[in-house]
Formats: sequence, C-alpha cells, structure tokens
Amino acid sequence: MTPFKLYLFGPPRLEHAGETLAVGRRKGLALLVYLAVTNRAQHRDALATLLWPDSSQRRARGSLRQVLSELNKLLGNDCLLIDGDQITLTRPDYLWLDVARFQTCIEVIQSHDHLSEENCQVCLPLLQEAADLYSADFLEGFTLRDAPEFDEWQFFQAESLRQQLALILKQLVQCFTQLKAYEAAIPYARRWQALDPLHEPVQRALMQLYAQSGQEAAALRQYEEHVKLLEAELGLPPEEETMTLYEAIKAKRILEPFLKAEAQRHKPRREADKGFIKPKSIKPPARPPTDEATPATHSPLPVKIGRYELLAEIGQGNFATVYRAHDSKLDRLVA
Repeated sequence: MTPFKLYLFGPPRLEHAGETLAVGRRKGLALLVYLAVTNRAQHRDALATLLWPDSSQRRARGSLRQVLSELNKLLGNDCLLIDGDQITLTRPDYLWLDVARFQTCIEVIQSHDHLSEENCQVCLPLLQEAADLYSADFLEGFTLRDAPEFDEWQFFQAESLRQQLALILKQLVQCFTQLKAYEAAIPYARRWQALDPLHEPVQRALMQLYAQSGQEAAALRQYEEHVKLLEAELGLPPEEETMTLYEAIKAKRILEPFLKAEAQRHKPRREADKGFIKPKSIKPPARPPTDEATPATHSPLPVKIGRYELLAEIGQGNFATVYRAHDSKLDRLVA
C-alpha cells in the first residue's frame, strides 16, 4: 500500500499518491500531528484536555470521538489503533513523516563511527538530506488559539528541531571546509547564520568561507553588516577574534593556519554534543606537541589590528602564535 506522507516542516500538509488531502478540522490535523510526532499511545482524556481545554470532560471526549471518526474515514480503519482509552497512530509502515526521517538521519550519523573526513561517505549525504528536509520551521504558521497547551508543545518541538538543524548546518560547514569545498559550504553557513545572526562563530565561518573562495568584498561586507547588527541589538562591538579576522581579510592576509586554529577552537566535542553528531577526530601531529616557542616563520607584517600594530612574529606554541606589537594607547611594545 502506498503510504500517506505527512509534512510538518512548514505549514502541515497530508499527501497520498502525490495528492494533497484536506483534513476537515484544524483540531483533526493537530491530533494527527501530535500522535505522529509523539509516536506512542496517548490516553483519551489527555488528548481531549490538550485540544479542548475549555470544554467539559464529556463534551471534550465527544469532540475527540468525532475527530477520530473523521481521521479513520480519511486514512482508513488501519490508521488508528484504539485500545480502550489508549489511542495510537500506526507508524512507520502506514505513514511517512518528514520529521521522523530528519531524526533518523541524525540517529544514523550518531551511530556511524569514523576517524576522519575521508570515512564520511555515509554522514555527509545524510547531513545534506536532513538539511534539505528542514524546508521551514516546524508547523510554521499553524496555531490553535484555544488550545494553549498544544501551542506550547508545538513551540518547544520547533525550538528543539531548530537547535538540531543548527548542529547539522555547523557540521556541514565543517565537512565542506575540511574538503576545501568553500563555495559548497557557503549556503549552509548562510542558513546557519540566519538561525542566530548574533552568533559570532558562524559570522567568522562565513567571512572565512567568502575569503577562501575569493569573495573578499563579500567577507568584508558580512563583517560590516554584523557590526551594525551588534550595535543595534546589543550595543556591543564584535569579539576580538572577529575583528582580527576582519583586519586579516582586509589586508589580504587570511592564511590557512588562522582558519585551522578557528576550526579547532569550535570543533564539536563528544561531551558537548552528547546525543548528537559524533565529531571527527584529527590526524595525530607529526611530532609531539610542546608549549615551548618554536622559531618564527615569515609573515607579511606589519598589520594594524585595533589599537595594536603587529610588527613581527616571534614564536609559536601549541595553542597560539606570539607577536611583537606596538600598543598605540599605551605607546609601548608588547608581546
């Protein structure tokens, strides 16, 4: 049998054999959505209270019976399993759900153990599929004004899915950056940035991608727009790392080591992203790391960054590069 398809990213819609089906009542659609997403048996009284909170129990149960009858007629008698007061929607064979497929992609990525990007033939297509499935926010534009508990459930579902999308987009940006496919990473970075415009790591990622793909003007414009937004929303300047990156791009000194250091700073950790995408490990260094400074390599200096003018690179440690600079505010040399 051809399964029904329920799309919940964006305005909810039900399809069968390529045709959109009309679910008579909004609360009938809300009930179908709730049973499909929760994917477990629900008590009749709980559903009646959820959707008809202002009605008496008797009237609410009567309204629920009518909606269940309409859903059975629309979907067929095998759609709903009613055992006494327990009501279950039969899934997954009977109903395909975009949100469920989105979650399945994430679960497969979680379970796929790999050591480096070249072992990611499974993860990358699944990340792309999940990003494509998320065409808009969960139940965008749908609400039940007289059922605040349902609206609250909808809100938290939407927020959870948005957070998962942000992690998916971040992982896609990292994957394509590792592959040096900078132009392929830009659309995902833009979607990630749109989810949280004030999140500076994604602003830096987008600036870096523009610069690495030869779009320095777009990178500088991205920074300038971000500065205006921070000032308007928070009254704050950008973070020091963001300003440093801007100056480097402006001076055409956006170097590969800078990108690698930034990527490593924001690399997802197994503990931090518990329950989601497993991070990719990096290859071991050719020599043991050391905190001692190593001889400096040539760098095209000087360059002006804020109140500091970088004069010379004097050493590199395990976590940072040391520069000799002139502090214009204090009028002295610093390192």
